[in-house]
Amino acid sequence: MEKAAKEVAKAKLTKLAAKKIAADIVQHGIFGILGTFAIVVLMAVTLLMCISGSQASEEERKRQNASTGAAAVSDTVLQYSDLITQYANDNGIGRYVALIEAIMMQESGGVGTNVMQVNFGPVTTVEDSIRMGVGYVRTCLEMARVTDPNDMDHIKVALQGYNYGTGYITWVWSNYDGVYSEENAKEYSEMQKARNGWSIYGDPQYVPHVLQYYSVSSGDVEFITDGAAFAWPVPGHTNITSTYGYRWGTLHKGIDISDGGIEGQPVVASRSGTVTRADNACPHNYPKNSSCGCGGGYGNRVEISHGDGTSTLYGHMLTITVSVGQTVNQGDIIGYVGCTGYSTGTHLHFEIKQNGVQVDPMPYL
Repeated sequence: MEKAAKEVAKAKLTKLAAKKIAADIVQHGIFGILGTFAIVVLMAVTLLMCISGSQASEEERKRQNASTGAAAVSDTVLQYSDLITQYANDNGIGRYVALIEAIMMQESGGVGTNVMQVNFGPVTTVEDSIRMGVGYVRTCLEMARVTDPNDMDHIKVALQGYNYGTGYITWVWSNYDGVYSEENAKEYSEMQKARNGWSIYGDPQYVPHVLQYYSVSSGDVEFITDGAAFAWPVPGHTNITSTYGYRWGTLHKGIDISDGGIEGQPVVASRSGTVTRADNACPHNYPKNSSCGCGGGYGNRVEISHGDGTSTLYGHMLTITVSVGQTVNQGDIIGYVGCTGYSTGTHLHFEIKQNGVQVDPMPYL
């Protein structure tokens, strides 16, 4: 309808101009034609400005659409995906890249130097802003007690904290049991305005504004699973330093995953199931040339039964975050990569068992 209206407007303009020129030829000669030409140019410019303004209004309407995942993150933001992923992995929040992109989209649209709109520390490059912004996202996620990219209740608290400052997160835990609402977001803004004598304090609608760009189904969880029954256990880190098979005269019963930035990175459940083993007593997190005796050589480890005769084992972790009997979903964080047990370097040892017997994990992943 909008396109048809534009065409009608252009046709009317052309017809009007033709009539005016014809009349001026009769009444005023060539000088009348020149005057009419100037009027026609002015009318054309005015029409173009109206069309442009209409398009800008439409873009703003789309930007303010507050339904979750309804609006797309722009290419201007997506050009920084590699940098965002790098710093997200460095901060142990590699599964939240899509959320960070949504924050950047709301903050700046990816335009300018301070793309994450941080207001602490010197920002002289885009990378400065991303590095500091992602670090602050991690702080907010931790304080809000977010468990995974689907934990929308706590993600909302973290997002409002990114906008207001972490004081909001502490306040909402003290006063509303850690539950975000648009009402308490507005209440906190009003309270801070009165306390500081300001007319504006943050954006009480910040959460819906960000969530319009965030869709979990097209974000990190799908990236982890990639359609496989067993998900990759260390998101963003795919370098294999030792495969399943015989080495040094003995069978290596799983795969070792390691790279330069893997220490302390989250380990996730490769598949949903029930935790059947959770060892977390090994303090020896450093390379060793013999077993320290922890966990039978596995160090801090987790085993998960998947209910169909298969199970997974995760070894040498720095620490674990689950307990025996706990039900976990695919992609849930169960611990962090370390170097405990018999480990000559920081890595995750990962096994898949069929009816208690280790098999090569690679065909399953």
